Amino acid sequence: MINGIVIDDDQAVRKGDWIESTFSPGYVGKHYLHDENRDLGSKSVSFFDRKGALGSFTVYLSYTPGANRSTKVHIAIRHADGETVKIINQRTKPKIQGSFQE
Repeated sequence: MINGIVIDDDQAVRKGDWIESTFSPGYVGKHYLHDENRDLGSKSVSFFDRKGALGSFTVYLSYTPGANRSTKVHIAIRHADGETVKIINQRTKPKIQGSFQE
């Protein structure tokens, strides 16, 4: 189990049309968000730490891998020192417990 603040899709700020899906098992929470392979690059999902926690944190992304997933998902992490961008290949299995990628 990974300890920390969990921010799930229900709390996401969505830009564009997304569907809530339960088709592929392994998601955290009630569902995951899917872009239906439409309007690629024009949609975004933002998550915010609404509790205002202070300190240093490691950010983990949970996803279910699949052959039809994107190989270049851009994850922008905004923090006190600026922004860090990670590129996630969702066709590969997440390295941490098979569910999370750092």
